[in-house]
Amino acid sequence: MKKSVLIFLFFIASGSMSAVFFYHSSDTEDKSIEVAQSQQDTEVDRQSPKALLEYFMSGVGEVSLLDIEKQISSQDHEVNGIAVDKALFDQYVLYKKAMMALENTDGPSLSLTALEGLHHQILALQAEFFTFEQQLLLFEKENQLRQLALVKLQLTQNSSSNDDFEHQWEQELSNMPAYIQESFENAELLTKLAQTDQLSEQEKQLKREALVGAEASERLATLEQQRARFQSQLDEYFSIRSTILEDSTLSEEGKKNAILLLQGDLFSTEQLKRIAALERMHDRQ
Repeated sequence: MKKSVLIFLFFIASGSMSAVFFYHSSDTEDKSIEVAQSQQDTEVDRQSPKALLEYFMSGVGEVSLLDIEKQISSQDHEVNGIAVDKALFDQYVLYKKAMMALENTDGPSLSLTALEGLHHQILALQAEFFTFEQQLLLFEKENQLRQLALVKLQLTQNSSSNDDFEHQWEQELSNMPAYIQESFENAELLTKLAQTDQLSEQEKQLKREALVGAEASERLATLEQQRARFQSQLDEYFSIRSTILEDSTLSEEGKKNAILLLQGDLFSTEQLKRIAALERMHDRQ
């Protein structure tokens, strides 16, 4: 298994890279509580207890932990039989800090023994911060995915041939729950799609069509074009914005108005909140 594939599968499964999903706003939100700007006009993600915790975690850095705890305490948050409250959030913050420390150490070699050791370290952290029931509800799926990644690595090293590997791997995968099979296959598919970025445009199109079909391949191409166009606009915006901010002939109010006009020229109304968040990230660099 290639290094990039293994790292992708291993750390996606460990939950170290998490996505935050946003929805339309809820009218019941307490407006007296300060909410992260990137979360305004959104509703908390209740797909799972872990998704809910990650939603709250995404506000760290924009508002204080105290404000996030107030946001959590202002409503009852229960998902799949687990109460997501201040106490659980505090535990999760400590767990994430411990995970960051673990990931920021000198990376393990790609030997099976080293990766198994990292897997057990992650399990030990989960046991340190959470009850057995909480561990099952928060981490069961990602732990199974990570374990499956290790099994696959072991099979690649020990199989006598490609056919032998494929046979054993299919058996291992067939013994897992359907949602684990689907998650693992999706992770592998994403990795294969990412690897097509190094190909020529024609080779990329042919490879993607083989992986996901012509229609999905076309949608991916359209999305890439949109992203490239937005990145070009963003680069132009930050360049002109920098010139405006450095213009000593403009007052602070004049600079502000010039930047607002620039935003209106380059971006749609729907993109402006995203621009505000990207500005903060850009200015902190």
